[in-house]
Amino acid sequence: MRCSRDAGLPRRRDGDCFNLQGDDDQILPFADSGLLQSKRVKDATLKVYKGAPHGLRATLKDQVYADLLAFIDRKELWRAA
Repeated sequence: MRCSRDAGLPRRRDGDCFNLQGDDDQILPFADSGLLQSKRVKDATLKVYKGAPHGLRATLKDQVYADLLAFIDRKELWRAA
């Protein structure tokens, strides 16, 4: 996993990371991916969708986008830095 700084992008601040994953993901099991990722970033937000598969952005798109917009609004990420 490359950090944004290594990719030539501005460095992300801790806590501005929104991890989402279904707990029934058969491609990337939750214990091996979502849970570990959320622990690597200080104050990251982890949203787990009960019974959701790997393609949850397609199967639960309205809920996923509502949660993402709520995260952006709560963090005020839409404001110019």
